[in-house]
Amino acid sequence: MRKESPETETIYSEDELRKKIEHDHRTKLNKILQESQKRLVEQSVEIHTLKTTIDVLMQNNNADKQVIEENILSSLSKLICPYFQKLKQTDLNEKQAELINVLESNLKCLTSSFACKLSSPSFKLTPTEIQIASLVKAGKTSKEISNITGTALNTVTSHRHHIRHKLGLKNKKVRIKVFLSSLEN
Repeated sequence: MRKESPETETIYSEDELRKKIEHDHRTKLNKILQESQKRLVEQSVEIHTLKTTIDVLMQNNNADKQVIEENILSSLSKLICPYFQKLKQTDLNEKQAELINVLESNLKCLTSSFACKLSSPSFKLTPTEIQIASLVKAGKTSKEISNITGTALNTVTSHRHHIRHKLGLKNKKVRIKVFLSSLEN
């Protein structure tokens, strides 16, 4: 048997020590990796659970919203609309009768999808522009709109111009009334 010198034994021991350290590092790294993978799986399950919960809450929110809308529509038709009919049967002058018709029309418009579409951020219409657009849709001329709203004819014309621009109808041969009527569908 060959006797190794003390230097060789030291080198051999250092080599074994290096291998042991590398093995220990690999073992620790594997353990850390497994723990990390386990945490990722747990977090993934938590995220999936949260997503499912959010989806259910959104569905419930939409259902609640629909019930509220139906209740509002029902209340309006039972509590407000009958009074329009009673008012129409009274002795109203022409302007009062027209205002009652506009109120009734606007109320119907508010409860339709038309008002929601006009009020959407994509159109960016002001409340006055929405009012004028509703009257245009109802078939009123600029002069009639001017009389109903109590504004100057030029103001109504300016609002109509802004409405055309915001609806993307500028330089297009599309009538505002036709376009607004198409929003109802």
